[in-house]
Amino acid sequence: AEPLLVLAEGTKAVAEGNLSPRPIVATADELGTLTQSFNIMTRQLSEARATVERNRVALENAKAYLESVLANMSAGVMVLHGQFRLVSCNESVGRILQHEFDAHIGKPLASIAGLEPFADGVMGAFSEHSAHSASDGSTTHWQKQIAVPRSADEGDTGHDLTLLARGTHLRVDGRGNG
Repeated sequence: AEPLLVLAEGTKAVAEGNLSPRPIVATADELGTLTQSFNIMTRQLSEARATVERNRVALENAKAYLESVLANMSAGVMVLHGQFRLVSCNESVGRILQHEFDAHIGKPLASIAGLEPFADGVMGAFSEHSAHSASDGSTTHWQKQIAVPRSADEGDTGHDLTLLARGTHLRVDGRGNG
């Protein structure tokens, strides 16, 4: 019964996350084969866990690098999804549009006070782009000049903010929903 108890303890340890090798029952029967197979399985699980952890660290590093690049760009980068809902944007967007965006993540761009003309320009440009892409399939992005009115009470001179905006559909999920 001792070899079965060793195997039972090993099974319990694996269930708790301990993937260290267990003593092999040195017999030529089915029990010896079973314990060898159990140790091979736990070693493979341990290797798979290590690979997942390496991939997670690499992904986190790549994400941190990309966030650093976006944060240090002078151009504003804004990601929209679905019904033009704000997914994310870099700090330059807030500086250029003179607006704080943290509280607006997940909200439609058109619902952000003061940015309605910008939202209309972006939505119109994407609409035109989709129509042109459907007819000839040649354009991968759009580019448009958009004027955003500014009033003197916003701490500005009241002059319009003129932006050169460029957009494209992201193919993150294979359907181009971004």
